[in-house]
Amino acid sequence: MDLLAVRTALANQIAAGCPGLRAMAEARDSVAPPCAVIVPGSPYVSYGIDMSGSVQVALKVLVLVSDAPTSERSQRDLDEWLGIGAGEAESVPNAITKDPTLGGQVAWCLPLAITQYGRVDYAGVTYLGATLTATVGA
Repeated sequence: MDLLAVRTALANQIAAGCPGLRAMAEARDSVAPPCAVIVPGSPYVSYGIDMSGSVQVALKVLVLVSDAPTSERSQRDLDEWLGIGAGEAESVPNAITKDPTLGGQVAWCLPLAITQYGRVDYAGVTYLGATLTATVGA
C-alpha cells in the first residue's frame, strides 16, 4: 500500500466533497484555514488483520477553521464539515463515504469518530478545529 497515494486520494476526495475546505495529504509547517490536514493516527499500521495479510491504517483528519476560537460562524462551519451541522451533505464523513475505495486506492475507508473538538494546536498556532478519525483497509 502506497500511504502517500492513499492520503492524497483521501485529501482529493475531501476537497471535492467539501466546497471551501482545502485538504492536504501531508502535514505542513503552516496552514491557512479552513483546511483539512491528513496525518497518521494510532496505531498507524496494524498488520495481520486477517489471514490474507491485509493491513489496516489509522488516519486522522484535522479540520481547522479559524485562529479565532470563539467565532460563532467558525463553529457553525466546523459543525457542517464534520457532518453534525446543517451542511451534512458537504461534510468530510459524507465525502469519504461517497467512494469508500478512494478511487480504487484501498479496499475501504471508513470515518469512525470525532475524537477532539475545540482548540487545536497546530504548528504553534491555536485554531478552532476537530480531529476526525478514519480507518483504511487494504
